[in-house]
Amino acid sequence: MGGLRHAIFSLARGRTYGTAATFLFCSEMAECSKVTEARVTAETGIMDVPDQPYQPTDWKFPVRSFGNTKPVRRTFQASWFQKFKWLHYDAAKDAAFCFSCCSTVKSGKLKLKGTTENAFLISGFTNWKDATRAMNKHENCNFHRHANEILATTTDVSEMLSKQTVTEREKNRECFILIAKSLRHLARQGLPLRGSGDESNSNFIQLLKLICGHSLHLSTFLTKKQLKFTSHEIQNELLSIMAQHILRQIFRNLQSSYNAIMADEVTDVSNCEQVAIVIHWVDDSLMPHEEYIGLYKTESITSQSLVSLIKDVLLRLGLPINKCRGQCYDGASSMSMKLELYIHTAMVMLSIWLSEMLLNSVN
Repeated sequence: MGGLRHAIFSLARGRTYGTAATFLFCSEMAECSKVTEARVTAETGIMDVPDQPYQPTDWKFPVRSFGNTKPVRRTFQASWFQKFKWLHYDAAKDAAFCFSCCSTVKSGKLKLKGTTENAFLISGFTNWKDATRAMNKHENCNFHRHANEILATTTDVSEMLSKQTVTEREKNRECFILIAKSLRHLARQGLPLRGSGDESNSNFIQLLKLICGHSLHLSTFLTKKQLKFTSHEIQNELLSIMAQHILRQIFRNLQSSYNAIMADEVTDVSNCEQVAIVIHWVDDSLMPHEEYIGLYKTESITSQSLVSLIKDVLLRLGLPINKCRGQCYDGASSMSMKLELYIHTAMVMLSIWLSEMLLNSVN
């Protein structure tokens, strides 16, 4: 059973050609992204065309001479591709083939017997002097019409699976975008994503259920047991990506502007020290801006640790430290180094004065 499965997989992935298949390479075609390979099937003599017709528009076609007494020089014209969609150009042979006829005969859906159109199937058409008349004649012949009817009415299994995969991917993408927009809405409004009890009653899930009333695809998508993109890990990852996107937009404005750093540390509910960093800057119109950068965990609140943390944040964000023109802290002893001149802000001075006043009143 394993050997049979391997054989089927190999046939699905690869393409089989005759023993007389010939691969020709033209060095002059190095600038062309699609180089056709002339392959002729030994059993039928039919040109083995690729999956799509090769129709170069910027290729320098070779010149051919026609006639003995008064030779006429002609080349293949790229404008013929617009009029005859079935044309396939083989650059190695400088010849034109019928993609529709070659494809149907090669696949076994149409027999070669009963047609005189050998030029567009086997040897390749090269009479550019009489090209328009010959192409119109081939397009209107019964063999070519039958080939087009077969291509229009038959569909390969792999093609059907490919279309099904593309459709499913588009639906999944649509659902994923709706989930991401729901997360962005809750984050923008400062609302919690998860509930304290049953997860089905959380703001995030309830918002998705509301959107399901307007999107049948999302309603079906959320009924799956796996790969719904609603787990806590996916939520945190999406929020992190959104935060990084916002920070990148802020940093584009900060690259050429002078700024000031504001930082303060606080102990959270888990008894961990968190440092909040804010950047204050002025744009070209002399309008002030305050941008909250984020909270950063620190193991120590010594001056060296805090300075290293701030430098590391500026380095990772790509902000040049030589653009910094001011520093603002809470006046704690850890940030008041002995050789530095620092001035308390009005709010800090008011806080210190109120603390001292309350302490003296109690005493």
